[in-house]
Amino acid sequence: MINPLVSIIIPVYNRGHFIAETLQSIYNQSYSNWECIIVDDHSIDNTKLVVEGFCKTDKRFKYLIRPDDLIKGANSCRNYGFAKTNGDYVQWFDSDDLMYSTLLQEKIEALELNKSLNFCVCQMDFFIDKDNSRKITRTSNIKHNKLFEDYISGKIEIGTQTVLWRRQILLKESLFDEHITQSQDLEFNSRLFFKHKKGAVINKALIGYRIAEDSISSDYLKNIEKHYKSFLEVRRRIINYDKNNLIVNEAVIKSVLTVLRSGLAIKNYAISDEVIEFINKNNNDKSLHFKWGLLKIKTAYFIIKNLKFGETRFKKYFKI
Repeated sequence: MINPLVSIIIPVYNRGHFIAETLQSIYNQSYSNWECIIVDDHSIDNTKLVVEGFCKTDKRFKYLIRPDDLIKGANSCRNYGFAKTNGDYVQWFDSDDLMYSTLLQEKIEALELNKSLNFCVCQMDFFIDKDNSRKITRTSNIKHNKLFEDYISGKIEIGTQTVLWRRQILLKESLFDEHITQSQDLEFNSRLFFKHKKGAVINKALIGYRIAEDSISSDYLKNIEKHYKSFLEVRRRIINYDKNNLIVNEAVIKSVLTVLRSGLAIKNYAISDEVIEFINKNNNDKSLHFKWGLLKIKTAYFIIKNLKFGETRFKKYFKI
């Protein structure tokens, strides 16, 4: 088998305490024909020192800094990193996660055996470090019947870092939207999965996903005022990919109701108002059951908003 070059792209910001273990897991790969592009989003900790140590040891590691004329954020770093790659395959990765030793080898073998496949996806373990011990809390499910529907409805769980893409596919598409501050992986994956459904599935965990307290994905509800517009915009795009797909429609509407509940919980009614407006404009399910469920929610919202209550005491009224 020919050993094609794999380009690994890692955006990083203030991960000096984690990234050494991440880069070591890449260094330990059984598959050796790779390059790793680390793009620093102007860290102010010891990230640069740690990464440059790996670069001096192994020339396959390359350290770049996001140019000042690009928007700050992981999306800009990913896009900039991609422009500097040479690989036949592209593996996005995060600066605090871990590659198990056979990740690249198993994915490459799967795609080289079938040239008609666009990507390869694997499972990931979710782990947490606490009290000097490491615990795997769960492993993602990726078995699916309809990739796009199952992904949007949450039946399967695919992270940006769990997918190895053929470079030729990514060259045909826009990459990461640099103006989105939340749900970046959902926006990117859903857009590509809707168009490119043929992929290999490795039904075992080849990645360790670190559950970190300071990650945007884990605390977006705490920062709902900062991220909710991106959250809603991504879901609007997803519905519009296939307006007649009621499975996707229902999944999206249920997900945006979490933002409505969060807005009410902090008594920010402007946020919840935008969710109601979103539902009015974007819901395509005209079934009696769904219409009745939404009517009850809107009625409950009107009452609670005018009484200036928080939502937490009335949570059951805001679910379908």
